Amino acid sequence: MAADLAKPEYVSCTETSVSITTSGGAGVTVEYKEYPDEWSAARSVAAAAENTIDDLNPGSTYQFRLAHGEARGPELVVDTAAPNCTPKPKTCCVVA
Repeated sequence: MAADLAKPEYVSCTETSVSITTSGGAGVTVEYKEYPDEWSAARSVAAAAENTIDDLNPGSTYQFRLAHGEARGPELVVDTAAPNCTPKPKTCCVVA
């Protein structure tokens, strides 16, 4: 099943939210966590065609992946902090 769990695609972000698109389906969730926290501390939401994850810590790095049962897909890493810049909407960097 892991091969069917595509890597989430980056859409946009602000200092406290990230929008991604997914190939979500029945029973698929988006797991996310602040880097370098362990995945055991991850939070999750039901996967939709587009998900906006709110209430994130400004200037932080987050990892996102799809999950279904015990299967996990590849990770998307998004950093909401840009070097040499004050936080402002859409100031972020997709790391991987």
